[in-house]
Amino acid sequence: MESVHDRRTLERRRLSALAPLVALAFAFVVAACERAEYRPLPGDSIRSGWASQERLSGLAAAPAQREFLRSAAEGGLFEIEASRIAIARGGSAAVRRFAEATLRDRVAIDTDLQQLAASVGVSLPSQLSDTLQARLSVLAQLNGRDFDRAYARNVGVMAQEEALSAFERAADQDGERVQRFAASQIPALRKHLEWARELAAELDRTSMA
Repeated sequence: MESVHDRRTLERRRLSALAPLVALAFAFVVAACERAEYRPLPGDSIRSGWASQERLSGLAAAPAQREFLRSAAEGGLFEIEASRIAIARGGSAAVRRFAEATLRDRVAIDTDLQQLAASVGVSLPSQLSDTLQARLSVLAQLNGRDFDRAYARNVGVMAQEEALSAFERAADQDGERVQRFAASQIPALRKHLEWARELAAELDRTSMA
């Protein structure tokens, strides 16, 4: 008859025989985990929600959308640089407030544009065209009321009208992501343009008084 001692001895021998197999299985699992790479899902999004961390080949922008992204980015650069000048030398507190708001808004939009453009394979300009650089140079030579009126008209009104027109042409709430992005910015652009027109009109009345 088998004793308790014999059964325990037999059980220990079985466990000893299984130990190498268990160790081998554990090592295989660890190695598999070390080889695994994180792959974000297509729905993972960056801050704005317009750009995916993983660009899929089917997301390439159409030529018109590429042109819109580049034009919007360049226009944003112009407003950013002009507004920095206005904050530093604007003679009117109202002009400086408008410039601060414009700078804040355009930097935010530029961040979204950079992310969106990267997600659809579009390279954005990092400097102004000769035409916009010339407009900025003229503005930088002015001071006092002349500067305030020029900034309100050329940056506040003209640049806002140009931006709004470009965004409206590209907008489609039911279209692709570039088109949806353009549509989402239109209400804020319209509001900013209204503010710019009011500012320009107020400066005109002040200069005539």
